[in-house]
Amino acid sequence: MKAHIEQRLLTSRIGLRFLSQQANAKKYSNSLCLPKTNFPIRSNERENEQKYTKEITDDLYTWQQKSIPLSKSFILLDGPPYANGRLHIGHALNKILKDMVNRWKLLNGHQIRYVPGWDCHGLPIELKAVQQNVQQGSPSQIRQTAKEFAENAMDDQMNLFRRLGVMADWSSRYTTMSHEYQIAELQVFRTLVEKGMIFRQFKPVYWSPSSRSALAESEIEYNDNHVSSSLYFSFPVNSFTNNGKHYDNVKALVWTTTPWTIPSNLALAFHPDVEYGIFSNGEQKYIAAKNLVPSFQFLEDFEEVGTCTYESIRSLTYQNPLIPEKVFPFLPAEYVSDTTGTGIVHVAPGHGIDDYLLGLEHSLSPFSPVDDNGAYTKDALDGSLDGLNVLNEGGKKVLELMEANGMVVQLTPYKHRYPYDWRNRKPLILRATAQWFITLKSVKDKAIEALQSVKMIPVNGMSRLCGFLNSRPEWCISRQRSWGLPIPVLYEKLSGKPLLTPTSISYIIGKMEVKGVDAWFNDNDDTNWTPPEYRNKEYVRGKETLDVWFDSGSGFTTVPFRKDKPLVDLCLEGSDQHRGWFQSLILIYLAVTDLKNSPFMTLFTHGFVFDEKGMKQSKSLGNVTDPEDILDGNNITSKKQLYGIDLLRLWVGSCDSTNDINLGPNLLNQVGESLKKWRLTCRFCLGNLYDFSLTDGVAYNQLHRIDQVAVAKTVEFQNEVQDNYESLAFNKVVQSILQYMNSFLSSTYFDSIKDRLYSDDPNSLSRRSAQTTLYKILLTIIWSFSPIVPLLSQEVWRSFPKALQPSYSTPFHAGAEFLLQDIQALVKQERGLLMEEYQLLQKIKYSFNLLLQEARSQHGIRSPLETEAVLGIENEGLQNVLKKYGNDLSLILGASNVHVHTSDTTDESKMSSSWALQNNAQSNFGKLQIKMKPVQLTKCLRCWMHTVSEGEICQRCNGVLSP
Repeated sequence: MKAHIEQRLLTSRIGLRFLSQQANAKKYSNSLCLPKTNFPIRSNERENEQKYTKEITDDLYTWQQKSIPLSKSFILLDGPPYANGRLHIGHALNKILKDMVNRWKLLNGHQIRYVPGWDCHGLPIELKAVQQNVQQGSPSQIRQTAKEFAENAMDDQMNLFRRLGVMADWSSRYTTMSHEYQIAELQVFRTLVEKGMIFRQFKPVYWSPSSRSALAESEIEYNDNHVSSSLYFSFPVNSFTNNGKHYDNVKALVWTTTPWTIPSNLALAFHPDVEYGIFSNGEQKYIAAKNLVPSFQFLEDFEEVGTCTYESIRSLTYQNPLIPEKVFPFLPAEYVSDTTGTGIVHVAPGHGIDDYLLGLEHSLSPFSPVDDNGAYTKDALDGSLDGLNVLNEGGKKVLELMEANGMVVQLTPYKHRYPYDWRNRKPLILRATAQWFITLKSVKDKAIEALQSVKMIPVNGMSRLCGFLNSRPEWCISRQRSWGLPIPVLYEKLSGKPLLTPTSISYIIGKMEVKGVDAWFNDNDDTNWTPPEYRNKEYVRGKETLDVWFDSGSGFTTVPFRKDKPLVDLCLEGSDQHRGWFQSLILIYLAVTDLKNSPFMTLFTHGFVFDEKGMKQSKSLGNVTDPEDILDGNNITSKKQLYGIDLLRLWVGSCDSTNDINLGPNLLNQVGESLKKWRLTCRFCLGNLYDFSLTDGVAYNQLHRIDQVAVAKTVEFQNEVQDNYESLAFNKVVQSILQYMNSFLSSTYFDSIKDRLYSDDPNSLSRRSAQTTLYKILLTIIWSFSPIVPLLSQEVWRSFPKALQPSYSTPFHAGAEFLLQDIQALVKQERGLLMEEYQLLQKIKYSFNLLLQEARSQHGIRSPLETEAVLGIENEGLQNVLKKYGNDLSLILGASNVHVHTSDTTDESKMSSSWALQNNAQSNFGKLQIKMKPVQLTKCLRCWMHTVSEGEICQRCNGVLSP
């Protein structure tokens, strides 16, 4: 009982002493220089958007145009997005990337010229216009509806782009349907006519039955899962004699995946160097390439009964049982292969480029009995197929007729790569029609040569773009649509012969300058559009419009000419533009200007956005991320989750955008954690600068050594960020920022200066030294992330203490020179040495932390302040290095005290404490022995360091509090 009472009294005294210490500690806390700032831990996204967006976008763009000389211009030509409905996440990715580039260039003193554009013509918009005109409207009605739709879409898209914090000359936006742009484009077209590059020809082109228009190569995508009919069939050969021997009932064995073209067959092609044989099973006889026959299961009972010579095949003729009254020839052709098919190819000059070229050699017309809807005309098989779609019921009907005539040998499904209309994802056909073309034979070689001096990001863009250019001998530029820029051609009413001369085009352009382009479709009098010198004949206006890629490719006309530099510094678009806008831009520019250099200096391409599982985002899968949901927080499930402009922009900056990238809730949460880290780092700096002014700054040579190390690390960080921004590697910029904050600031430097900031005399050199360094660090941080998260940057900028509030409106007004504070020069002489010392400190701290973990588990140590360190070193040189850090060594480690000895301290450690732990480290300065033991002194109630020998507070704190 007595022992119990004594224990109760002892516990009570300890509790009373603890409460007394707590009260005294609170008394002393008011004397500490604890952080003070109005900068909140969590941002108010909606308030910040309203408060700061205008000054970091519109106001900033206007200021830099007036304040930075044109000689320092940086021009980014906007590849115009299509004005077709709401923006998707890919649009946001593209515009944010462009804005980050522009902001980086502005920070470095360039005048930015960025005029957004929109692509307004084309089929998708026209289809929507047609849908609104339930009854088929006139071209004028369709154009008016399409124009209104495009205008509304542009306004909606522009509003969201502006919400993304995109800095641009919105008031000067260019659109491919504006009057000025269309006149400039027609003048480009006239120049190409003057150079003899425009021609009209009746030849096979890719035709979209669903769009009822011709398409260029750049408007085609390929479906690898398209299923066609693999058809082996035969044509009867007329009177076949080979090597003096006559063969009856011989047939040519042919393979095709387009049976619907059989009604257009005009010849069979064979290769002059391939060996052909006659193969028979006693009933049937087929001619086919010898090396292919063994692979045909349906010929396994056949044996070779004869060999065909080139001359024997060349002299043959055959009949098409579907057109029995005609006789057709065999023609030698180099494009025939003996690796697929049968070695004999069915030739339809109206439905294939190789067939067409072969037909030109042998005077075969490009017969194509197919209409704009992809249906057979009455010219196909004497009208028996009239009106039937070639890819559906018409193709089936042809197969039925071939089966009835004994032509089918084998029919199976065939999955293969097939061209589709890239707009509506429906299959195309090759169909001979009269179209307008640009010859590219000379200009494409110039383009490939010009590209060799262009910086490509990523580098594989070079081979991809050059590959597309190499495959284009010509460009089909005419479209059979109403919503587009009309080709200024007149057709003779009687003969249909086109009139397209520089004179006629100039006259038409002059009329359009006064009446507008729409007048071409509205005016009822064709004579008004015919130049007087041609009015001896009656002409009508053409109804074809120009390819939309010709529209956007004329975008260089919106950029002012620069004498000593390429027209544009940068083009930045999705990787699909290798086959589209990049080609049309460089081809038209070089053709029109006769220059040798590319219009752009750098070409950057980004990938596409997929969900977190790597699936392509689509509405049908329900995995689409709407950029507005991220801006407004519609996708968040917890109050802790972030949303807003900076979150979306930081996601863009965090991704390796040169590849396809992923997006989803988990990834956004990860990005949100990074954004919080950036915010809290800035808050720490701001909070500890509340009583600092520039007059309090400490000269570099008077800074504490650890502060000098921080300056050197900041210089290293600046160099990393600079290099990564210049390479447009934004994801590496983000990585550098996070590594700098996590691996240096949070884990080392901030912890090492908290005691000086909070506990030292407010005006002491030690505290001002830390504040001077923090100020430089904060400015560097703002410099590093301003292009990526400009709202956060501006919020930090406006939260500076009054004494430090810059006179500049934004960090971009201040520029790199102000933000970087020329700290590179401060550490130039000893940066290498400082980095070596930093590595030494890191090794000591790492070893100390290992000992601390052991002390926590074995000896109940709760805080490193309950310990002290003993550093045993092998030479005076190392001792001199550590002396530079003085008392800061204990702050770097977090211990209450650090002793440095050049002799073995093992015995001393054992004698002076109940336990001691030991570790070793190796550095460039020599070996170290790191020992930890429990601190012998008591805790200071003001600074919490265990440095009190008597009383409540330590000698340092007592000095601060003394009057």
